[in-house]
Amino acid sequence: MFRIHFLETSIAKTSDSTNSFFDGYINASTNIHILMTQYENASAGRHEKEVKAECDTINIAPVLKTPSPMEKQAANIYTREIFLMFQQELMETLAYPATIINDTGSDVIYHVVKFGEDHKVHYVQYNVFEKKASCSFQLFDFSGILCRHILAVFRVKNVLMLPSHYVLKRWTRKAKSDVVLHEDELGLPSCHNESFTDRFEKLSLEVIKYVKGGVD
Repeated sequence: MFRIHFLETSIAKTSDSTNSFFDGYINASTNIHILMTQYENASAGRHEKEVKAECDTINIAPVLKTPSPMEKQAANIYTREIFLMFQQELMETLAYPATIINDTGSDVIYHVVKFGEDHKVHYVQYNVFEKKASCSFQLFDFSGILCRHILAVFRVKNVLMLPSHYVLKRWTRKAKSDVVLHEDELGLPSCHNESFTDRFEKLSLEVIKYVKGGVD
């Protein structure tokens, strides 16, 4: 039943997306010749929006909500959309106290739960020497973005900057710069692979949002 519902939902979302794409360009009486022209106009409009979003990522500094050095670091290295997701997780740590339940010296296990929601418990194991953490929520394992539970432990342990092993290249501004450079070296039009990269990133982000919404 879940698969059937998911398929129906996916079809509905695809239909909504298609309708949104052509909004303002076609109607029921549009003939095939006009349709092709309007399709090109719609494609150009969509591309223009994507280019603007990319320019915003490069030129518009995101608004910082805390004096945290980690937030400032993330704003400088992540793409705009990834930073906004990380920023949300960082802000949520204020409502997620981390309590030690086991301490062996090198490894510490924390009980992390939101105020007033004791039924939604997550456990974080933190290695003091390596500054590595694993969480039962597994958001980082799945998406490469640190969850609020690990960030709550980092706050308790006074980890002020993101350890390098938690910064995945595919979510950084530098990753897109490297893609363009690689295309130039091969003599390829940059719009081709850049468009594919953007589509892959958007799909990944949508999946992450679904998982976060359904689990936490």
